[in-house]
Order: sequence, then structure tokens, then C-alpha cells
Amino acid sequence: MTSIKFSSLPEAGFETALRVIAGRGTGPAETFVLLDDGDRRICIAIHPDGPQACPFREAVIWKGMAVIGLGSALYVVGLKDLHPRVHVFAGYFGSLVSTDAYCLAASDEGVLRLSEDGTALWYQRDLAADGVLISDVSDGFIRGEGQWDPPDGEWSPFRLEFATGRVVPA
Repeated sequence: MTSIKFSSLPEAGFETALRVIAGRGTGPAETFVLLDDGDRRICIAIHPDGPQACPFREAVIWKGMAVIGLGSALYVVGLKDLHPRVHVFAGYFGSLVSTDAYCLAASDEGVLRLSEDGTALWYQRDLAADGVLISDVSDGFIRGEGQWDPPDGEWSPFRLEFATGRVVPA
């Protein structure tokens, strides 16, 4: 089983790990994601494009890829080819919801669904102004809530078609 964790510096044993640079930033990496599957170690250096607030961060292994949400982006790194992809959000990354069948990323304003090769199948925006929560994925729909009036405003429910991301009446 592969372990995956965040670190502010590469830890002991990762000095000689395979190195992957994810992101378009040119400054030093401030966050590293360390993967250990027993046979090999991979150190992913996250280079965000400019300074970013990072209220939430999460990483999972899905379909042979490291899927990393941090700052204003979702970083997807194939574990075989070590090819990084970056999906940028208008604001910030919120959370990941994944099973063997799908991987969804919630942002400040919407939901992104990944394809099995790490590209975006669709990204539905305009579900919120300051946070999206995914509460259920079943019967061909994604259900959740979006916050439109932070910090104490109410949350509005939404429902999306799973296959297309199209908004349908909740």
C-alpha cells in the first residue's frame, strides 16, 4: 500500500527519491508531497504560481495518480510516467471525494471531475462564492451545498448530473 503525506521539507529517506516538480511557479517549493510504496519513493515539490493562501489541502492515490489539492490548484501526477498536470481554480481548493469509480475536487466556487488519465472531464463553476461541500454521489447525481454569503450566510443546495456536470433542479 502506498503512503502519501505532506511535508514542509523532504524527510530522511527521501533525499534520493525520484523528484517531480508540479506547478508553474519559479520560486522555491514550500510544500512537498512524499509517496512511499515500499519499492520506490517519490518526492513531489509543489511550486504554486505566486503566493497563495492554503486553507485546505488533501492528497489521495487514484487510478495510479497522486491527486493533490493545495492552494488554488489541483495537481495530478501519474505515478508511472511522473507527468504532472495542474488544474487551476479561481480561488482555492476545498476538498476531494474519491472512490474507485470517480475523483471529484471541490473548490471555492465549483466541482471538477477528473478523467482516468488526470484531465478534467468537466468543471462546473458558479455553485458558490466561498465554498462547496459535496454531500452525496449516487443515482447519477452529485448533491451538495454552496455558500454564497460568507462568513455566516446560508448554504444553497445544488444537484449536478454526474456524467456531464450540468446543473439540474435540486
